[in-house]
Amino acid sequence: MIYSHLQSHKIRAIHHDHFIIYDCHLDCRKNKHYHCCYCSKTVINKSDFIKHIHFCKYSSTHCTKTARQQTPLATLNHETAPPLNTLNSETALPASAVNHETAPPPSTPKSETAPPPSTVNRPMAPPPSTPNIETAPPPSTVNRPMAPPPSTPNIETAPPPSTVNRPMAPPPSTPNIETAPPPSTVNRPMAPPPSTPNIETAPPPSTVNRPMAPPPSTPNIETAPPPSTVNRPMAPPPSTPNIETAPPPSTVNRPMAPPPSTPNRQMAPPPNRQTVHPTITPNQETAKVTVVQRKQEQRVNCPHCNICILKKNLKKHTQRAHSNIEHDVTALSCLRSLCIDEKNGVFAVSKSSKGPCIPVHVIKKTWGSSHKVTCDVDICNALIDFKRRSGMRSCECTHLKSVNYCRSDASKVSLQEEVLQEMVTQRWFAEDRKKQCINLQKKAEEEDTCLASYVDIGSASHMHYISVFEPKVSFYNRLGRIMVLYNAKNNTWHCPCSRPRHSCIHKAVSKWLLFQTKRNMFRKVKSTEEDLATKSLLPADPDHTLAKDDSKSTVYPPTNDDLKKMVQYIFTIKTIPSSLPSSTTSFCEKEFPKVLVPDEMLCSMCSEKVPLSDPLLISKKAKIVTTIGIIEDVETYCKKCPVCGLSYRYQEWNSGLHNYDDHIILSVKFCLLLRSFLQSHTAVERVCKALSVSTGMHYPSSKTVLCAYLHFEALTDHNYQFSCLKCGFHPSVVIMDAHRKGVFSMPVSETEKPPANFNGHVDVEAFWNSLRLEIIARGLVPCGNHNPFAVKPNFHLWAPWIGVNTRKSGTVLNTEWEKVHPSTSNPVSELPVSEERLIDELMKLKVSAVRRLCESCGLGKKGSKMDLITRLRSEMQSRSSYDKIFQKVWGASGGWAVVMCPCGVVYSLKVLMRAESPRDFTDILMSWKHLPNVTIYDFARGLAAHANLRSPNMIPFSPHEGRLLEPNEANITAAEKGNLKVSLKWLKEKKFPSDVNGHPLTGTSEHYVLYDRFHENNTKDSRDKLRKIQLVPELAGRVNSQCAEQLFSQMRKNNYFLNVMKPTNHVFLMRNLLHHYNVAKNNRFVEQLAKHVGCTEVTLDQHGQALSGSSFESKNKSNGEPNAQKVAARKLKDYLKTSWEQPLTKSVEEKLTDVLDTNKSQSEHVARIYSTTLMREDFQTLGLERDAEATILNCCFKIIEDISALQGVQVWTSNSYVNATLIPPLCADPMLHIPVDASAKDCILFPSWSKSHWMICVSYWYDMFKFFQINVRIFCF
Repeated sequence: MIYSHLQSHKIRAIHHDHFIIYDCHLDCRKNKHYHCCYCSKTVINKSDFIKHIHFCKYSSTHCTKTARQQTPLATLNHETAPPLNTLNSETALPASAVNHETAPPPSTPKSETAPPPSTVNRPMAPPPSTPNIETAPPPSTVNRPMAPPPSTPNIETAPPPSTVNRPMAPPPSTPNIETAPPPSTVNRPMAPPPSTPNIETAPPPSTVNRPMAPPPSTPNIETAPPPSTVNRPMAPPPSTPNIETAPPPSTVNRPMAPPPSTPNRQMAPPPNRQTVHPTITPNQETAKVTVVQRKQEQRVNCPHCNICILKKNLKKHTQRAHSNIEHDVTALSCLRSLCIDEKNGVFAVSKSSKGPCIPVHVIKKTWGSSHKVTCDVDICNALIDFKRRSGMRSCECTHLKSVNYCRSDASKVSLQEEVLQEMVTQRWFAEDRKKQCINLQKKAEEEDTCLASYVDIGSASHMHYISVFEPKVSFYNRLGRIMVLYNAKNNTWHCPCSRPRHSCIHKAVSKWLLFQTKRNMFRKVKSTEEDLATKSLLPADPDHTLAKDDSKSTVYPPTNDDLKKMVQYIFTIKTIPSSLPSSTTSFCEKEFPKVLVPDEMLCSMCSEKVPLSDPLLISKKAKIVTTIGIIEDVETYCKKCPVCGLSYRYQEWNSGLHNYDDHIILSVKFCLLLRSFLQSHTAVERVCKALSVSTGMHYPSSKTVLCAYLHFEALTDHNYQFSCLKCGFHPSVVIMDAHRKGVFSMPVSETEKPPANFNGHVDVEAFWNSLRLEIIARGLVPCGNHNPFAVKPNFHLWAPWIGVNTRKSGTVLNTEWEKVHPSTSNPVSELPVSEERLIDELMKLKVSAVRRLCESCGLGKKGSKMDLITRLRSEMQSRSSYDKIFQKVWGASGGWAVVMCPCGVVYSLKVLMRAESPRDFTDILMSWKHLPNVTIYDFARGLAAHANLRSPNMIPFSPHEGRLLEPNEANITAAEKGNLKVSLKWLKEKKFPSDVNGHPLTGTSEHYVLYDRFHENNTKDSRDKLRKIQLVPELAGRVNSQCAEQLFSQMRKNNYFLNVMKPTNHVFLMRNLLHHYNVAKNNRFVEQLAKHVGCTEVTLDQHGQALSGSSFESKNKSNGEPNAQKVAARKLKDYLKTSWEQPLTKSVEEKLTDVLDTNKSQSEHVARIYSTTLMREDFQTLGLERDAEATILNCCFKIIEDISALQGVQVWTSNSYVNATLIPPLCADPMLHIPVDASAKDCILFPSWSKSHWMICVSYWYDMFKFFQINVRIFCF
């Protein structure tokens, strides 16, 4: 296992020449990094380091060659690497450069010469007769011992490999003298001549790292390396301890390369010296230096937490992290604490000795008349109670014991009211909050305690804890104080009394304290993506992206099980409410943040509070798609739980954004715009093209935008109630039909066969939720990869949608498989599509489509349309040709079937995989909780026969097999002549007493199947004359049997984009469109109630029918949309408030000034009221002292009509063009202008004019003329 781990490090290592450079994880930097082997620089990014090391190698090699050209020692070509166990901490190198030429320490400036480490591997001991003499060097002595051999004539020291890019020039007055160390100093001790004393110089504290000039009496000296830089202690002979000797003159013939850590610069020669060059003989050799490598320390994995640590630290790690033994609390081993209230004995103690320091409150008061000892931690109280019950009376938790050693008090700060007023002025909080803070401060003074204390017991620098006084005892405040946390890194507040991002009095007091003591933490403007608060959320390395992160544990987007967990988390937690607050769509689309980081701080899936990882960059090129353009270069980040591996991404709808795939983000306003266009039968592609033309920006592909919008709808928490407010959950009359043109591509060969034990029961919630999961997963699955949530059309999973209050249970019927492979052949129970019906559909096709159909069937494609259809009709005699033509005409799938109430609200939807048949509608009706009493269908006889044959024990449609009367000759004859009427009184009034298994609204158990008006004469069976709607007085003229066809005529406009979609998109979007269609229907009914009845509050009874009440919004969330009447009334109230009660707002004043500016173009289009376009000239006739234009007066009256309608007042406004004829010289009769039904109106409005104002003349029939002065110019806006 360790070998594979090391191999993984080797894979990620950098191979440079013959070196292997590993990444360093030591404390050199906060992040992992690489050390350059040529200089002291450290680089974090791998690609940047590769570029740097090639450049640095070239510079270093060039410098070395330049230095060597200045010395005659041409054979000095061997470089010696220093040992790895150098004692000097400044020159020690990390493990990332083990096999490289050693770079100098990072702390060594380039302009200084660092003392080189020893290049010897064994101590160099002088002969025993050599006296030991130590001489203190002068102040300019180099930081290493100098041993000058007197008899050495000329010695040069070759410059070592350096990290400096250029050689150092000697002083102008100093001749060039170079000394080379002898090669005999390598790998063996060197003994100087007996007459040469061994001299070692001790450097003073002010030693400069440059060569030292020798004493005047010494002609040439050699610098010996200091013993302090040797990799391990030297063991000299007993007679000469701690002495290093200079080599004899004879050793000059074998030069030795100095250590590579010495800067590559020529050593400055002593003053007043002449350069003397030695003679190099051919017998000179280059000696190799033996490198002493440090023994690699062994690492092991902890058996508890599986982290890799040094073996020597395993025992200490186990004791600290995994030991359950409680150590005694002493003065040296106790939790950090701070006294907050000395009088009452309140302390703040660190919650644990492990992990981050989180303070908790404890009270330990053992003086005075009342004693109190308690801890705020639940587990401590539970353990104390347990010990006391067990006989241990005197026991304390670790927090209470640690208080005994508390020696520090919290700084007492008197909060000033002036500072609080300044915060109110800067709008940190409102005036009401200020009063609450002052009242709480007075209560704290009465209790003789501090209002707020800053708690600093060693927490992280960005975590600010404030202890706030709270007199009210609650579950989050047991000791009279609350600990408030401010995270400066994330710019978030936490208080146990409130939810995140919600204000409270304790947070306000904490802000008051920090504003007074740490004002630099507060900003006057809102933080943006460029602020430090946001940047602190980002990783320390801006180039640390997921693509560059070579950790195998970090994979985004996740795959396999991690992908499924993330999709389930988004589907469960990140749902969008169906009724979005106005604040969500009020964001300015130009000011969206460009840095999107997930809000989660702790893992929600783990049982413990596990903090998430630092944000990891996903993309820097994301786009925000808005209604006004594209915002580019947006950064998106993700987080990951280190325990369970769950990934978190930005998915916060309350910020006005919807994240699709971390690269395409839609604004919520743009999503709502797409929803409106789809409701008006406009494809997403057309919307994108229109916005691209209008904004001049290139929008993403329409396919991507469509998937993003479906992603938004899949996360929206629509309940898909599918019920009518008038008919309730269980309508007594329904209309059924199928839309055969709404199809999608579905090859028959790819349809999966159901299992052998499939009985037709399908889980409806599981199927429709699987569609949502597939759409949500698309935002996490890269293009071209397999989506594990993909749903393919199959018979054993495909389920119709029925409202939750309408269906029996979560399991519904789907027996479409029986249509293809019938278990029993019965021509009556299930009649296929007839040849005549197929010919009718062929007649509806265009000529080009018929020609292609004839060509595919191998028939001639020449001739007229009727000739082609005749050929096809003759070809349909064979079953194979019939099926082929049927599939071409009907499309791949069979369309979709609906069950509706007479009001036009859809109750059930089933997307057909094969052609429509009575079996499909029977499946739906038998899945309902209560079967309707009257079912209207275009093939009533087939539906009744099939349903009764499927349930012979309990015949669904009875009596008379769903006919109104017994099919005898008398009844049939009376029905044909129109003399027969069958009254179903229970449709108007519930039957009493109710029948067994009767319908909850009608009380009867009778169930009839009738034909709709367009198909009642198509049947050839005379008995079906008793299935006409006109025979029932309660239905004739009251039920719109063609509401399904009217729905299809609207939905047919969507076929051009629905029919080209994938099955999942088609099915999901169809249900979504019908849901919004139902919502609009119900909202119109509520508006009608508000208009005619004055009932603005509506609730539902037990059967789902609307009643007058005050809890409609709370009890009925079936439609998910806000009450349109209340919204309109609220807008009207604000509108009137701006017009009459207050002066003009700033925006309105600016618009008014712009409109009345006479210097601007008079023909400029300013506003549009319905189909009338108003120009600047029109507004000026109304706002200035000019003759008013009748056009703008009519527009003003039109707005007044709309406002009156919202208030439930019916008004009639006169036409201003006609008003001009009422005055001289025409003097027309005004009564001719007033409508006949004017008496039914609440009032009639005429315009009149007084000085500086237009007035409205309001005429009431019961109170003649009243005048209300109004500034009409406001209505222009």
